Parts: sequence; C-alpha cells; structure tokens
Amino acid sequence: MKYKYGICKECKTKRRIFYLGSRGDYRKYRCSKGHTWEVEILGTEKIAGIMQEVMLKHIKNIFERDDTFYKNLKK
Repeated sequence: MKYKYGICKECKTKRRIFYLGSRGDYRKYRCSKGHTWEVEILGTEKIAGIMQEVMLKHIKNIFERDDTFYKNLKK
C-alpha cells in the first residue's frame, strides 16, 4: 500500500498517511495510528457553481444602483 508523510487531521502530528479510496466527491485517508477521515474533492463543476452563486450576484448588484453614474453607464 502506498503512503506519504503528512499531518493527521485528528492527532495533529506528522505520520504516514495511507490513501484508502474515493467515494463520490470524497477521498478517504488513514494515518499510521489508525485515525481515518474524509476529504471533499473540489471539481470543476463545484467551482463553477460557486462562481455563479457568489461572484455573479455581486457583479450584478454593482450595476443595479440608483446612482446617476450607473444610469448613464446603462445607456
């Protein structure tokens, strides 16, 4: 089984980290002491969803003001 050295999420010390496999959007790891945890994978679809949800709302709100500068910008 392949391993690499890293910080365990539970005991907060540097240990051997074993990759156990992935399930859906999560990857499962185990340290040499036996602690297991899952890490969420960020794919391109999730990043695009976050961009649409957060960033586009702010960009849209910038140009929907009642200021005369923004009214002239729309024309």
